[in-house]
Amino acid sequence: TPLALAAQTGHTEIMELLLQKGADVLSQAMDCASVLFEAAGGGNPDSLSLLLEYGADANVPKHSVHILENQNLVPVTNFDAIKESGISPVHSAAAGAHPQCLEFLLKSGFDANFMLDQRVRKGYDDHRRSALYFAVSNGDICSTELLLNAGALPNQDPINCLQIALRMGNYELMNLLLRHGANVNYFCRVNTTHFPSALQYALKDEVMLRMLMNYGYDVQRCFDCPRGNSSHSPYVTDGWTSTVIKDTMVSIRECFICCFTGSILLKTK
Repeated sequence: TPLALAAQTGHTEIMELLLQKGADVLSQAMDCASVLFEAAGGGNPDSLSLLLEYGADANVPKHSVHILENQNLVPVTNFDAIKESGISPVHSAAAGAHPQCLEFLLKSGFDANFMLDQRVRKGYDDHRRSALYFAVSNGDICSTELLLNAGALPNQDPINCLQIALRMGNYELMNLLLRHGANVNYFCRVNTTHFPSALQYALKDEVMLRMLMNYGYDVQRCFDCPRGNSSHSPYVTDGWTSTVIKDTMVSIRECFICCFTGSILLKTK
């Protein structure tokens, strides 16, 4: 529409003239982009203020058309074909950060715990499986909450979803996952030792550390080493790719810090 074109280019005076003559402030383009959306892309604050004064809705999503498409497609969806494909629409909605589509799919009976097939997982260095992992990786609180409320299990991936939230330092995600049963005592097995995976990201963050402790973090496990006081081989990483090592372990020096932190916590408990 002429109003949308004026909004794109930030011509506020022309927009005001069109609105005074009855232009529809709530009109949308074929791709469902609102006039306000176009103005936001143009970056002119005056244009945005003008549209809001005339009643533009700031909460209209650009891609609401996808919901209508889903409503038509879901009834004719072949669930056997989904299983054979190795990936669910729930994964796609979570990966693309489309919470409205995700909510519709979950309400339509799609499984929140459908796992990626092995051949699909090979395309990801972390071998992720669940839709929840995609949502957490995106830092998408809304999609994460939708999946957890629909029964998504938080401990199904090789790298725990909680580990991702910890690495991001996202307290809200951490709290959501912990409240829905995420394993606070998730430990990676690195060679012969149990590495305290969650603790590596919490050492410099008291809030994060307290949150882990409040949910039952097992500090004693930090001292679990089958080698005892015998010789260690700190740099042996056979069977581990660089990506996995980056995500799940830190240096031996940091391991000692973990144990030291654990001993302090035990003394002050």
